[in-house]
Amino acid sequence: MARNEVHAARIISGVGALFALIEGVYILMLVLNADQSNKFFVFIKGLAEPLALFFPGLFHTGSVDFDIILDYGLAAIFWLIVSGFVARVGGGGRGGGGGGGNPPPAAPPAPRRYTERGNSKQKGEVLCGRRCRTPGVRSRS
Repeated sequence: MARNEVHAARIISGVGALFALIEGVYILMLVLNADQSNKFFVFIKGLAEPLALFFPGLFHTGSVDFDIILDYGLAAIFWLIVSGFVARVGGGGRGGGGGGGNPPPAAPPAPRRYTERGNSKQKGEVLCGRRCRTPGVRSRS
């Protein structure tokens, strides 16, 4: 996997986590009755409400606080799932379809052949690290 693909996947996941964090902060501010005329509250509200998409008003349980937690909490979970999926597929994360996955494992190294330097009694003889039963191959021990 190329470094650029890894960076892209991390950026995509980071954006999804940021969106979920904004939703979480907005949930806390609403449930804890933050001052709605505060500039920070207005700023977070301006970010959180568009990010909540179609989730606000989805559930009516009878408890306003629980409705807020459900509606905006589902939006936060939605952003985490979607960004994770896009990072995995489009950003080249592990496994998955389109953006490439892990490369195939490398082949094991070929056995060393000792030829001209006198490390072996016979030219071209193959040394292996265990007891070998192949003709022309002797063990190192």
